[in-house]
Amino acid sequence: MTNTSVLIRVCVDVNTTSGVVRGLTVNALNTSVDQFLNIPYAEPPVGSLRFAKPVALKEPIKEIIDGTETGNSCYQTENELYKDFIGNLTLSEDCLVLNVWTPHVRSDNSSKDSPLKPVMFWIHGGGLAIGSSFQYQYNGSALAAHDVVVVSINYRLAQFGFLYGGDDRAPGNQGFYDQLLALKWVRANIYNFGGDRDQITIFGESAGSWSVSVQLLSPLSKGLFKRAIMESGAHMFNKDRDIRTKSEVLGDAKNLAKHFNCSENEWLECLQKVDANHIKDVILATTVATLDTEYLPVSAHTAFETLKFNKDLDLMAGVAAHEGSMLLYSVLQHIPQNITESEFKKLAQSFDSLFHDLNATAITDFYLDNVNKTDPEQVKWALYDLYGDLIMTCPTYQFAKNYATHSGAGIFIEFSVCVDVNTTSGVVRGLTVNALNTSVDQFLNIPYAEPPVGSLRFAKPVPLKEPIKFLNIPYAEPPVGSLRFAKRHGEFLGEDCLVLNVWTPHVRSNTSLKDSPLNPVMFWIHGGALYLGSSFQYQYNGSALAAHDVVVVSMNYRLGQFGFLYGGDDRAPGNQGFYDQLLALKWVRENIHKFGGDRDQITIFGESAGSWSVSAQILSPLSKGLFKRAIMESGAHMFNKNRDIRTKSEVLSDAKNLAKHFNCSENEWLECLQKVDANHLIEATVVGITVATLDTEYLPVSAHTAFETLKFNKDLDLMAGVAAHEGSTLLRMVVQHIPQNITESDFKKLAQSFDSFFHDLNATAISDFYLGNINKTDPEQVKWALYDLYGDLLMACPTYQFAKNYATHSGAGRNRPKSGQNL
Repeated sequence: MTNTSVLIRVCVDVNTTSGVVRGLTVNALNTSVDQFLNIPYAEPPVGSLRFAKPVALKEPIKEIIDGTETGNSCYQTENELYKDFIGNLTLSEDCLVLNVWTPHVRSDNSSKDSPLKPVMFWIHGGGLAIGSSFQYQYNGSALAAHDVVVVSINYRLAQFGFLYGGDDRAPGNQGFYDQLLALKWVRANIYNFGGDRDQITIFGESAGSWSVSVQLLSPLSKGLFKRAIMESGAHMFNKDRDIRTKSEVLGDAKNLAKHFNCSENEWLECLQKVDANHIKDVILATTVATLDTEYLPVSAHTAFETLKFNKDLDLMAGVAAHEGSMLLYSVLQHIPQNITESEFKKLAQSFDSLFHDLNATAITDFYLDNVNKTDPEQVKWALYDLYGDLIMTCPTYQFAKNYATHSGAGIFIEFSVCVDVNTTSGVVRGLTVNALNTSVDQFLNIPYAEPPVGSLRFAKPVPLKEPIKFLNIPYAEPPVGSLRFAKRHGEFLGEDCLVLNVWTPHVRSNTSLKDSPLNPVMFWIHGGALYLGSSFQYQYNGSALAAHDVVVVSMNYRLGQFGFLYGGDDRAPGNQGFYDQLLALKWVRENIHKFGGDRDQITIFGESAGSWSVSAQILSPLSKGLFKRAIMESGAHMFNKNRDIRTKSEVLSDAKNLAKHFNCSENEWLECLQKVDANHLIEATVVGITVATLDTEYLPVSAHTAFETLKFNKDLDLMAGVAAHEGSTLLRMVVQHIPQNITESDFKKLAQSFDSFFHDLNATAISDFYLGNINKTDPEQVKWALYDLYGDLLMACPTYQFAKNYATHSGAGRNRPKSGQNL
């Protein structure tokens, strides 16, 4: 028997105003999608139609249109720099075609009753001079597999699409007229492809994004689409003049005619007859839109000021990082290898011919303010960012901001605008994000210490020995390995975790803000019983708080055995997690002014174990002078006045028992533990709770003794509080099973069991107090009384007693419990 391979092509026919189009059913993401390529939407723009507005097809094409293969792309200069990106294109003036991908066509009887799909109308980029809808990157089948109809189009480029001749024979902006005609074709035909003509979103990147902005501005495109997405680019540059004025682009056109020896009287007719291959190889100035024309009567600035734009639309806009790193090479063939500050300034000035009225000195000061000017690599990347900001980031941001301000359409915008700040850790790159309609600069995952591994495991943290090289610090999202050890299923954990995050209304590197007053700093310490949690938990994103004119810092500190194991000497001094917090505070005091923060206005705050940590910092002599205010949200390290939760000898014994678990010798048990696989350590829980160790350098005495002897940081403002019924959550961490029909006797037994943690409890007196005013035969009431007991023991009473003692002994403030409060 012979093995035979059979390829079956499933064809689909759709009737359109261009004629019957035959497409193919293809597979995309395991979904069937109908694909129609190379559908003509206009007469070929040749002869007298070269440089003119496009003309719709005069009549449908009689033969079936072959939509199974790609077709011609519009004439453009073939540049080796972009060869790999654009691919091998077949160029022709007969190029005004579009492509459609759809989950199903309306000719399918089984789908005639299906709801119409939203339509995504793609406009390719390429500086208005290069590119094609047939580039492999722009195949719309994968997007169509997500239940939308996708359309992509060709439009005329460079001289063919944007030459301005002063009258309707060459009105300028022909490429935009092509896009307009394609949009009209879609509205007339997309129903037959299963698309909803009233749910069209136009979107594009780079020059495609410029095109989207033009369609938003033009009176001619009103009503043709409902939504728009701008991906890096907008036609909004110098507010006083455009890149090229109408007289300048007319001069460019006449110079092109002179190049081909055309007469002054009939220069346009002459250009219409020149071989297209010759025209495409003549490179003129940057291809731009022409203002003061039918398509664009006024500039974007004027359109927004006078409300003469299409206001009834939804807009999404954004940019990518470091776009200038590629785009700059399209205008500068050579960038000095060892570029200097002086060369940066000269190149910045050279951009004036495109963007106009640039102050090269101010620009140089701004972009080189936080970089090492003697490092050519840093200077080069600063130049990339300058060009990217000029041509992409700033126009996109300004356009979207103006649209949001003047349209009233209700738009949420989040921009990936990068911000660099020079710190003792190195240059940190962050993002400008939107929070509560306010721009906030966000910097994540900044290392403040050497990785606490090897001999540094269990030791005090060590500051970074030297700054990390330029731009080596990840940003935007916490990468794998950023979260410290914690018993959190599904999280990525690592010992290299001593990092912090900063959110600020503005950084000091912004020249215009250097004279602005510094903002107060809020230093957040996360909770989690000192053995779980992370600064990267979504609840702890500080952007919303920073929107209220403060600088917010959150940080990671070591947890569990890694953060609180006590070994009896400096190799494991105990309280390592608090030392981490201390080092992070020192980092903040040294660097926060670069982020617009006032080092003398730092408030430390935290909840649960974060609040315990705040109380430890208030007590410790090591943290004196590092902060001005403190907020304790449910928790303080102040328990039994006669003994702490775990004594120093007990926690040392815990550590040695952990070493025995891993068969370590008695003489070198600590060195042995430093070599145990970290994943094994986090699974070996010796005691049920992680606690601070007293009688140590960090905490020489208990809170009670510190207050009695006035050995604490007294020159601070303190705010403290608790939440209601905290024990209802916390108790389940230590008691796995609470009897469903809990009785008074069960209550008393459980109360007595808490003695192992809090010590010297009188279970009888406690039961009488908490059950005195409830129905003891009601299990629900008894259970909630137990919750309140545990919450009082662990959170409410320590917090209250700490705050009361602080107010009594510090003289810095006054304790004011609410009326009726009974603790």
